[in-house]
Amino acid sequence: MPWALKALQRCVQQIEFADAILCTDRAHLGAHPLPHGVRWVEIGPLTSIEAYSHFMLKSLAPHIRTEHVLIVQWDGYILDPAGWRDEFLAYDYIGAPWPHIAEPNKVGNGGFSLRSRRLLLALEDPALAPGDPEDICICVTHRAALQARGLRFAPTSLAADFSVEEGADLRAGLFGFHGAYHLPNVLPPDEVLAFVESLETKAVLVHSFGNLMRNLTRLARRDARLRPAFAAMEDLIRRAVDELRGPSSLTPKALWLCKALIRYGQHQAASQLLRQRRAALRQPFGEPALRARLQMQRMRAAVRSLFSPSRAAQDAASSSASSRR
Repeated sequence: MPWALKALQRCVQQIEFADAILCTDRAHLGAHPLPHGVRWVEIGPLTSIEAYSHFMLKSLAPHIRTEHVLIVQWDGYILDPAGWRDEFLAYDYIGAPWPHIAEPNKVGNGGFSLRSRRLLLALEDPALAPGDPEDICICVTHRAALQARGLRFAPTSLAADFSVEEGADLRAGLFGFHGAYHLPNVLPPDEVLAFVESLETKAVLVHSFGNLMRNLTRLARRDARLRPAFAAMEDLIRRAVDELRGPSSLTPKALWLCKALIRYGQHQAASQLLRQRRAALRQPFGEPALRARLQMQRMRAAVRSLFSPSRAAQDAASSSASSRR
């Protein structure tokens, strides 16, 4: 909730909206103060992604007083208000293009998206069954049916100016973004640290955590101010891996995490998880392919370290540059 409120605040500080609302239940809102200009719409608790999708598809329209609504979640917000184009309002749906989905269904991500009230009302039709996730339901499952009713989806080129999610970097002039893995690029270092420290260990098993791991690893190498956040992320990973013992170490999510740890340089944690998986499998030489991949990545990392400055040297250079500035 604190991060959702910050995302809303960043939006209303940059653009004067006709209306701004936070949809949540009383327990989650608690004593958190609302940003100036934001009103609270009380709804029932959304206890799953399925429940969230159903609400967005079937229950959002009655709360919207304007002809369009900008959907903002906790992990995305407006980057540059100068990136707004009135042309966006000519469409009933616009969100960041998906790199993993082909045309004509490439647009787009719902976490930071612009939708018309006309679309919300059309989605209430019982003939359009709800599905999860809700953006795939709108932009892939029911796209043809919605277009047959005259609803318009923005072209990919315009959507790429509106927002980015996975598969694209933030750039100047971009209106907004979605994805927690972009936060280290846009937040001050102390807020990045606070964000990482706010994560629970179960966040490590979410697919997008791999992108956060990759991005923060890359940025911390360049900017010493992000090293505390990187250290906090490593601590989070260690605690999460330690919890994955027995059958929980053999789940598909645990396997994905193991591969991600190997790929993004968390080799000690990957080695521990492999040991725990081997114990759960009761096979002394279990998963030789993963062990070989880990060994190869360790060798590559050792070679890279021979041809790159040490962290101490990088920190000294960064400190020297800062003092010159």
